[in-house]
Amino acid sequence: MDDRAIVLSVIIPVYNAEKTLENTVKSILVQKGISYEIILVNDGSSDKSAELCDSLMQQHDNIKVLHQENKGSLWARLNGTKKAMGQHVMYVDADDYIYEGAFEHFANDLIDGADLYIYDYDMEKIGGQSTKTIKAMPLDTTTTFVGEEKKSVISVFMDGWINTVCATIFKKELISEEPFVNIGKKLTNGEDRLQKMFSLIKAQKINYVPYSFYHYCWNAGSQGENLRKGIFSEQLYMQFKETWSIERKYYSELGFSENECLNYDLKKLNRICATLETSYNDKGLSDIEFRRIVGILAHEQFFNELAHTVVNRARRHLKISVKYILKNQWRGLKRYWSFCNIIRRLKYGRR
Repeated sequence: MDDRAIVLSVIIPVYNAEKTLENTVKSILVQKGISYEIILVNDGSSDKSAELCDSLMQQHDNIKVLHQENKGSLWARLNGTKKAMGQHVMYVDADDYIYEGAFEHFANDLIDGADLYIYDYDMEKIGGQSTKTIKAMPLDTTTTFVGEEKKSVISVFMDGWINTVCATIFKKELISEEPFVNIGKKLTNGEDRLQKMFSLIKAQKINYVPYSFYHYCWNAGSQGENLRKGIFSEQLYMQFKETWSIERKYYSELGFSENECLNYDLKKLNRICATLETSYNDKGLSDIEFRRIVGILAHEQFFNELAHTVVNRARRHLKISVKYILKNQWRGLKRYWSFCNIIRRLKYGRR
């Protein structure tokens, strides 16, 4: 295979995926329509995944393998991208699969020359008994966003609908390890969201394509399952905080005003509070564990600094604009007081 002719590099981070990897790879090998390569990045697996990767490479000349120490899926994707020869890059998780005919669709999509292609995807519900299609954007036709129009896509991203790097095709030049080199800890939650954020900042032309080719599989006990169930834990919060604290540094580069950034921080804090309360009310947390986590949050520097800043800014904004809000944005006032009550309950350990 001539590396210069490769259009798409499909990168699969592999960690203890010996039971699912072969099915994932097979779903790609049946594709037709464009030239492609598959790069398997073994992320320090402790099962037989490494041997399986090497075996698949020996069987197929368009499969490459990279072995690394366990650094997490982010660095597996970044290191795989450095090895990629394709003009475009796509990431697939080792327990998911893509539908036949996807690459033939891509052959038409890529003619438009966008930097970033965002697609819909299918996700199995908890238990894996049914599947729903997640629409990335509320549009029915392929739509291009350039210049100020990018704000529409970034707004959807900020609302949490296009966090994933899967179901996305990137021009290779968008992907860089530079934003992550000074991060000491291994990111295990939200790292794909950060990678998507940096690509949105760099992309000059973004295409949304209302086509679903990617199938997220449900796996019992996975981190994704716990998130969708709303199970709160100290570990989940610390991972969430790590990526959020990085994300906040780039608000201005995403093109948002101070008040828009404030609203986003409010949503993030509300998400933390709501997930904690839901987990407690649904008996996902015991009384002892709930009180312990509340105590951690009440004394956790990042949470307190952020809560203090957001509440003060919200109060200042409301004081200046109270007449306007009462007349035109009563929902904003109601949400603000609701938020203050949540913070108060968390701070003083009350339900």
